[in-house]
Amino acid sequence: MGDCCYVNPMVRRTFQFLGVYVFGLFVTDIFVNAGQLITGSLAPHFLSVCRPNYTALGCQGAAQFVSQTDACTGDPDDIMRARKTFPSKEAALSLYTAVYLAMYVMSCVGSQAGCLTGPVLSLSLVSLALLTGINRVAEYRNHWTDVIAGQAIGGAIAVFLVREIRLVILGQRRWVLIRKSQPNTIVQQCPPSL
Repeated sequence: MGDCCYVNPMVRRTFQFLGVYVFGLFVTDIFVNAGQLITGSLAPHFLSVCRPNYTALGCQGAAQFVSQTDACTGDPDDIMRARKTFPSKEAALSLYTAVYLAMYVMSCVGSQAGCLTGPVLSLSLVSLALLTGINRVAEYRNHWTDVIAGQAIGGAIAVFLVREIRLVILGQRRWVLIRKSQPNTIVQQCPPSL
């Protein structure tokens, strides 16, 4: 009777991993988009994308800030992307992916495949994500503060999700319930601190 509903544990674990990963990508994207809409920080290359018409604005004498949308003569999609750079979406998503995969690899592989396999793989994933942030700054696509904020958001969401998944889905969460009438009675035990 139970044979028709059997799902291989590896398949179940893979679907759990991918489901939480995709959920985390959406959460990271929502947080970053909200930050970009609220702050509206300009990219370092904004003027080269905008190509403002200074003579039509009457900006010959004094320095003025380009705030009107009709002042730009460049591509509207590029201008919109250059107006929203804080926090960096690429830095957030790359560090989210790297930290999520690194923590997953360390929890699965650990020291089973050798002493250095898990740490080397994890370090290489996080290093590639950090290089993505450095590349964004080097190409003048984002300010360094944009990259650091994006990486902080992505890393924090990844650590939170992996920690909660380890505690909830894998069934390791146990709460301490102490009755007031019997203070020495523990109904359930606490999980070890991470």
